[in-house]
Amino acid sequence: MLAASKTVCATIVAAAIAVVSCAKPAASPRWRDEPLAELPMPALTARMLLTEVAQYRVTVAGLELARFEYAQTLQHGWFAISGLTVPDGVGGLFSQLRSEFTSSVKIVAGRAQPAEFRAQEVTGLGTPQQEVVVVTYREAGARVEVTRAPAPAIVAQQALATPQAFDLGTFLFAIRWLELPVGGQVTADVFRGEHAWRAQLTGAGTEIVHTEIGNFRARRFEGRSRRLDRMGALAASPVERTYALWISDDADRVLLKLRGESDLGAVEMELVSYLQPRKGGGMAGL
Repeated sequence: MLAASKTVCATIVAAAIAVVSCAKPAASPRWRDEPLAELPMPALTARMLLTEVAQYRVTVAGLELARFEYAQTLQHGWFAISGLTVPDGVGGLFSQLRSEFTSSVKIVAGRAQPAEFRAQEVTGLGTPQQEVVVVTYREAGARVEVTRAPAPAIVAQQALATPQAFDLGTFLFAIRWLELPVGGQVTADVFRGEHAWRAQLTGAGTEIVHTEIGNFRARRFEGRSRRLDRMGALAASPVERTYALWISDDADRVLLKLRGESDLGAVEMELVSYLQPRKGGGMAGL
């Protein structure tokens, strides 16, 4: 049962960045070894920096296992993106999972500049097991510190192929505002914990997406991700993840749905609530 709990935990956290386990290769365009354009961090606008909270239902093989909450706030020249995953539905019966992250972003000359990524995960039945990861971005890569209590922290240096590094929060933020034509492709190096992954995204056009709070026209993106070694190269034993995600095709550009495959079955994360507190309202469907 504990093993199942940890597998579900890994699957749900991965779903937040769309690198779910054991994905089926046919879900997106093939991996490209040639250089691709880099995923851009958008020039910031007042709309992008609005305080907002979005909640998602996470299901695996049709069973509700968890809730994921995405939030962003602006304070004193810093922009914070946070995520929280807690068990729900069937997942609450066997998992004490609590996974959270915070992406701290400095605003410099109208651009978002990721500064630090902090992720904390608690799993286990009976005695909780805690892991804390702190990624500090530097000019030529990142410093990665991992603490698994009661052991002392382990520090490693991560080289990256792209000057702009991403993590769970900043990756989702950048995709929301990405302009990518059908068939267009971009790449990014992304932290989802202590390890970095190389992601390739492909524009797949627009379509209508059905969610609990309404039907929306959405931009669809198909993706593949492969894990990197500490030198910034693809790992010797590559594990590839494939996924699809949908972003609302409107002024809010909200993540509506994420879907992939795992060793436990189909994984889906669907929007169930969205709020901009200062505006006092949420999204309206079609």
